[in-house]
Amino acid sequence: AEVATPSTGASLGPLEFVNIIAFSAVGLEYAPQTRFRTLFLNELGVSSFLAHYDEGEAWYKSQGWYAALVKYSTAYKTTSKTRYLANALKNRYEDVFIFFSHVWLLDEDVVLPPPHHISGFVSIAVRLQAALAQPTLDAATWSVVKPNADCAVRETDIVETQMPLIRTQAAIDVFSRLLPEQLSSDWGVDSTWCRYLEAKYGRAQPACVVANSGGFRKTRPASTNYSRLEAEICMRAARQSLVAEMRTTRCVDQDARRAQIAAASGLPMVDAQLWPHTGS
Repeated sequence: AEVATPSTGASLGPLEFVNIIAFSAVGLEYAPQTRFRTLFLNELGVSSFLAHYDEGEAWYKSQGWYAALVKYSTAYKTTSKTRYLANALKNRYEDVFIFFSHVWLLDEDVVLPPPHHISGFVSIAVRLQAALAQPTLDAATWSVVKPNADCAVRETDIVETQMPLIRTQAAIDVFSRLLPEQLSSDWGVDSTWCRYLEAKYGRAQPACVVANSGGFRKTRPASTNYSRLEAEICMRAARQSLVAEMRTTRCVDQDARRAQIAAASGLPMVDAQLWPHTGS
């Protein structure tokens, strides 16, 4: 059924605290990345919730790092990572998600950069109080979420589903109302949730923000199968009034304040993470 246009006037309001839980659907194929990411995020004070989609749960639970660090998990088969998160938000809100200001939905093949990039990216999302925020990714599907030499932090009409940092209340609204039950993949969510959140919460805080960020990357090749196209068509048809253009709507921080960071290739890259975040 079509989602009614959200009523305006509601607001996420100011953040009262910052506490992040990372959520990933994981299998055995990317176990090394999952282990490293969980250990790494734990050092930064980020909790982890893992949803097991294959037969790997027993192996994971036999690992010492898992027993020590993973407090929240589930195991069953469903259609997509966003469906896992939707179910977790519905079933575990009162005992898990209520204690977290943000959910960081991370693909299992995501490789994280050094800590200062992560803390810097999070500080941008928190400073702007964005409903959805994403670090840039060279291999992003849409050019608008690739690094931008002219504007280092920008409001956009799209945030991809590969590694979005989502305010918990916004995640509940998106995954309880926007995501069609019949949708069998994540494709198409990225083209609708920014406009949905802007319509629901207004523009007091940005709905979607993309920040130039160094070092976030994925190791899985981009999908080229027809299921992506079919799912995107399904989502766009079901949520036609919410489909947004893939564009930057406003430059939040201009390049005059950016830092030049030497990339591994020796070429300079723009990185919003090293900016001072005191003052306007």
